[in-house]
Amino acid sequence: LQDSSLDAQLAKELLSAQGKSRLLLIDLARRRHTVAATQALWQAAEDDDIAVPAAALTSLGTLIDADALPKLIARLGDTASGQEATALDQAIRDLCRRSEDPQQAAGQLAAELPKSDASVQARILDTLKIIGGPTSLQAVANAAAQSDDESLRDGAFRVMGQWQSTDVAPVLLKLLQDVNDQRLKVRAIRAYIRIARTLSRWSFTSWSNFN
Repeated sequence: LQDSSLDAQLAKELLSAQGKSRLLLIDLARRRHTVAATQALWQAAEDDDIAVPAAALTSLGTLIDADALPKLIARLGDTASGQEATALDQAIRDLCRRSEDPQQAAGQLAAELPKSDASVQARILDTLKIIGGPTSLQAVANAAAQSDDESLRDGAFRVMGQWQSTDVAPVLLKLLQDVNDQRLKVRAIRAYIRIARTLSRWSFTSWSNFN
C-alpha cells in the first residue's frame, strides 16, 4: 500500500502501541522504510522489554542517516551483550555502509576505540573489519602497533587475520618489522600467508578464466 497517510498513521500508532503490536509496527516501519516513524523508534529503543529495543535498533539502522551515527555509537557502552548489542552493532554497520562517506563514518567509530572497554573494543574492531577501507584498516593497524592495551592489540591482530581485502598485506609486513612480541609476530605471519594464498588462488582463477 503506497498511501503516505498510512506511514503517518503507523508512526502515530507506534508511539502508544505495546507488546506484540509494537513489535509488528516496528517491523512494518522497517519494511515500508517509514522515515516518519524515526522518533517513535528512538523512543522504542528505550523500552524495558528486551525484544523491543533490539527490533527498534534494527529498524533505525535502515532508516536514519549518517548524522545520527554518534547517537548509535553513544549506546555501545550501555549494551554489553545480548540481543540488543547484536542489533546495535548491525544498525551501525548498516548505517555506515549506506553512508555517502563510509570512511568518515568509520573514522567516527574508530575514535571510540581508546575510550571503550574490552568487550566494546572487540565489537568496534569487528565492525571496522566489515566496513573495510583505508580508514578502518588504519585504525586497526594503529591499535595493533601502538596501543598499550594488550587486549586491544590482540583484538586488532585477530581482526587483521580475518581482513577481507588484500590491502592489509603491506600493513602486516610493517607490523612484522615493528612489533617485538614474538607471539604477535607469528600471528602477523599467519595472516600474511592467508592473504598470499588468497592472492595466489585469485591469480590462478583469473588466468584460467582469461584462457
